[in-house]
Formats: sequence, C-alpha cells, structure tokens
Amino acid sequence: MRYLKYVLGAFLLALLLFVGFKKFYLAKKSYTVISPKVENIKQVIYGIGNVDARDTYLVNPQVTAKILALNAKEGDFVKKGTLLAVLDSVDLSDILKEKELELKRLKSELDSSIEELKAAKAKKEFAYKTYLRYKNLLKSSYVSKEDYEKQKSNYKSLQANAASLKSKIESIKTRQASAQKAIEGVQKRLLLYKIYAPTDGYIISKNASIGEVAMPSKAIFTIVNPKDVWVKVFIDEKLSGNIKAGQKALIKLRSNSKELQGSVAEIKLKSDPVTLEKEIDVAFKKVPIPFFMNEQAEVKIFAKEYKNVLTLPSAAIVGGKVWTVQGGKARLKELKIIYNNGKKCAIEGLEKNSKVLLPIKGLKEGQSID
Repeated sequence: MRYLKYVLGAFLLALLLFVGFKKFYLAKKSYTVISPKVENIKQVIYGIGNVDARDTYLVNPQVTAKILALNAKEGDFVKKGTLLAVLDSVDLSDILKEKELELKRLKSELDSSIEELKAAKAKKEFAYKTYLRYKNLLKSSYVSKEDYEKQKSNYKSLQANAASLKSKIESIKTRQASAQKAIEGVQKRLLLYKIYAPTDGYIISKNASIGEVAMPSKAIFTIVNPKDVWVKVFIDEKLSGNIKAGQKALIKLRSNSKELQGSVAEIKLKSDPVTLEKEIDVAFKKVPIPFFMNEQAEVKIFAKEYKNVLTLPSAAIVGGKVWTVQGGKARLKELKIIYNNGKKCAIEGLEKNSKVLLPIKGLKEGQSID
C-alpha cells in the first residue's frame, strides 16, 4: 500500500505538471511577437519542363539515291556548309565528262574556224583588189573578158567561203553555249547528290546508314544550333499572367545540380485547353555543352516585384488569417494575401506597427497573453 501511495502521488504530480505546461506555460510562452516589415518581395514562379529548341534542322536529300558516305555522327559539331553525306549519282559524272569533252572539242573547232576565217578574209581582200584591177583593165582592153570573169568568179567564191565560215562560227558558238548550259545543268543535278550542313550546330540524331537508299521524305541528320536551345516549361494560366519576356530565370538541369542563368525568351499565345497551362520558353544565358534534348529541367522565373509592401513570415498565417495582439488578448484577423512564396507573404489589412504572434500553436480566441 505504501508503494501504491507513492505511485499515485508521482502520477498526480506529473499530471499537474503536464496540465500546467499545456495550459499556462505553452499558452503564454510558445510564441514570438513580431511586426510586419516594409520591403520588396519578388514573385518567383516555379515550373518543370524539358530542354528543347526554337528550331531544329532536318537534313533531307532532294533525290532518292543510295548513300555512299556519311561524314558526321551524333554529337559532332558541324559548321554551315560542311559536307555531311554523299549519294550515288550513278552515271551523272560520266555524262558531265562527256559534256566537258564536247565543249573542249567545240572550242578547238571554233579556234580553228576563226583562223580559217582570218585567212579567207585575207584571200577575199586580195581577190577583190585583183577583181577591181581586171575590171579597169577590161575597159582599156588590156585583158580579155574571159580573164576578167575568172577573177570575178574567184572573188565571189572567196566571198561565199568567208560568209560560210562566219555562219559556221556562229553555229559553233550556239552549240558551245548549249553545251555549257548542259554542263551547268548536270553540275546542278550533281549538287543534289552532296548534302551540306544548313547551319552551324550539333548533330543530335543520325537516321541513316551507308548503303541505305535515302529518300526526300526521311531526314538523314537532325541538327540543332546551340543558339536556339531553350527550356520549354508549362505554367498554370493563373500564374503566367505576371510573366513577361526578358524576365530573369534560373535553370537547373536534372544532370547538373548547378543553377544556370537564363531569361524568358518567348510566351506562346495559345494555352493548352486541357491542362490550362501556357508554354513559356526560357533561354539559357550560356548554353551548357554538351546539352541533351528532352532532358528534364526545373525553372525559377523571377516575375513581378512587389515594392514597399508589408510582409510576414508564411508560418504566421493560417487560412488567410493571423493572430494579433489587441488589448492584451490574442485575436484572429483576416488578411488579404498579395503573394506567398512559401517563406514570406506580401499582405494587406494590417498596420505597420501591428503586433503579430508567431507561432500560434496553443492560442485561443480571446485568450490572455500577459
């Protein structure tokens, strides 16, 4: 019995201590009295997205042909104009050689005809002078009619020969121009069998192999220019209203714990009708190399800044209300919350010198806090 008394006494003492701690000590001592601060607070909007690009360049052939060579692989950086692939042009190269040989023959024939014309003109001039001399001599009866006719006929023949050579030269020039056009046509067709990089960038996919038949409908390579790389993130319409192009942002890639600087590059005008989200494209200030398309990324966008507003710790506010000290008693007061970043709230509905209780655990409406 004696031990039972001791046990009951200890139990009652512990109960009294507990009730006193709960009813008096905690109620009176487990809070801090604070006042709102006047400061600037910046709205930070969070989103998760993926690495994407403003433009991707699909390198498609313009003809259907067998692939003879591929000069790049995934991950390679290529400059604009780099030869990426060679296709089989079949007999076009042989046709080009034939046309070039034909042009060369025509040039030789033209040079020869021009020299012939020069000689024919010289003979014609000499024959013309002889013809005129015989014509004058005939008038004085120093030469016979027959000799005169011979000189006249000789001159006419040389004149016709010179005219014929002129026509031949014009014909050669026409054939020469036609051959040159044919060569240019074949050369243009041959260009279709060599595929060049359309821009500076990284090969992010290679979709063909040597020996495969390439077709215009299928890209051989896909290229992305680092300048075009950004993060595509989707933000709820309610939050997106304060996001503007040019606002600063921080990007954290899943493969890298470091936060990278960026800025809002573009806000799409069309929202998703199902998720009610807007696409926001955030560009890197400096694109990380290497980058990985479709990699997940977390984005913080520093949107609207609220200047000279009253702020309270978020922990002081419960359900849009706050405990204040009025007449020595704890009173709940409803607030207008302008913005809450999870740690701090911008508020309206309190005076600057108001006394606010933090934390509010154990307080009751009208309870004395003295």
